[in-house]
Amino acid sequence: TNLDPRLRRPGGQPQSLNLTQQQKSDLIAFLGTLTGTAVYTDARWSDPFNAQGQLTLIVLPANTITIAKNASGTTAKISCKAAPGLQYQLSSSTDLIKWTHVVTMSPNASGVCEQNVTLSGTNYFRYAYPVP
Repeated sequence: TNLDPRLRRPGGQPQSLNLTQQQKSDLIAFLGTLTGTAVYTDARWSDPFNAQGQLTLIVLPANTITIAKNASGTTAKISCKAAPGLQYQLSSSTDLIKWTHVVTMSPNASGVCEQNVTLSGTNYFRYAYPVP
């Protein structure tokens, strides 16, 4: 009775999504990840804004970023294909929770953001762009 009207065929019958059994199982498994109460009670999910009142959206998946260590092993070149005309922020983290701004840049003429960075211990990097 609570089915969204957009999922009904003319005449009121529910439409079939024609999902395979595997797709149904995958959908049920995904929905199971959405359970729990931490999103309501954990302080880290309480405010989407940073200390400056800004939102940051990660737009480039980690598997598109290339990290090439230089011969010394203490520095690396971080590069990633990017959309022209956008400003990107390169950030680093040692724990994937607290991120430190490294530099803001635009893609070069080849459509790539690249930056040399210093490595120390365990480092994670991400390219993101600030939401306008």
